[in-house]
Amino acid sequence: QLTERLQDQTLDDTFGWGAIFAAQLRNDSSVSGHGLLLTGPDGCGKHTAAAHMMKLLHAEGYDSVVLDGSALSDLELSVAKQCLDGLFDHFYDQGKGLCLCLEEMEGCVYRRQIMNYLGKTLNNCRFFPEDLTPVYVILIDNQEGIPQGLRSMLRLCRLGLPDMEHRSAFLKIKGKMV
Repeated sequence: QLTERLQDQTLDDTFGWGAIFAAQLRNDSSVSGHGLLLTGPDGCGKHTAAAHMMKLLHAEGYDSVVLDGSALSDLELSVAKQCLDGLFDHFYDQGKGLCLCLEEMEGCVYRRQIMNYLGKTLNNCRFFPEDLTPVYVILIDNQEGIPQGLRSMLRLCRLGLPDMEHRSAFLKIKGKMV
């Protein structure tokens, strides 16, 4: 499983996202019905930041599933929603929380509809936690323009490319590991 593989990895935290997310989890009474919107240019560390949060959520009883927007585009909208419902039901039956990481949604034909659906799902998780699967969404996206219903549930994290100081810190850490 993805989350179990992450537990064995040492993730780079040069930018401090792991520490920031750990503090966020300590301060939040419930993570269900929330999530992250990770934006920034290619190579800025969005996937590493997502991995930090997935690893932290695993310790809270969540398993992670990563979906690509193009895979959802291959389905009819009603089928895509049924698949997501089935995923939520599976985790509910297992008694586990779900960290749903979505990437490359920019090219998804049903982008707006899927995001509206996820916004409603997160809202329901927030207000009816005892009846629904705990869900945390990580959206890795180059666009900040997402429907308000989902946007209001996600913490925006704008990542930038590393500067010389960050690259030096990264190389020092990686050099010690070799």
